[in-house]
Amino acid sequence: MVQPKDESIITDGVEAGDLNMPAIGGLEDKEGNILTGYRYYTSFTVAGNAQTNDRTWINLCGTKPLGQENILAEKTPEEEAAFYNALVGDVVITCTVEYTDGSVQTAQIGLTGRTATYGELGIAETAEWENYEDAFIVYEMK
Repeated sequence: MVQPKDESIITDGVEAGDLNMPAIGGLEDKEGNILTGYRYYTSFTVAGNAQTNDRTWINLCGTKPLGQENILAEKTPEEEAAFYNALVGDVVITCTVEYTDGSVQTAQIGLTGRTATYGELGIAETAEWENYEDAFIVYEMK
């Protein structure tokens, strides 16, 4: 979780030790003062309505330690998808929405690595990219 230093949208969480890989999303002002704080959680609950700006990033990663050689190695799309599974395959996001009428809806979302064409995912910007296959991290309802 990367968020403004004096603002937290975490309402409940189990903090972890140090992160075992780089995080994305730190912000600095023009003078180099760090505006964000990093907190590492194994699980947490956020209050979506408590976020006052777009300076909160949630970086997701799994719990398996991965060596630098795994991260930097050249990979085929199939090998990259397997690497993504090792990275985030055990991540489960539980989303709960409470509506104004008091009703509640919950869904679980998993992350997985898989190969697909840009056309299959609907992200091909040109016809040439329609059949280009690559590895992606995708969200799937559990």
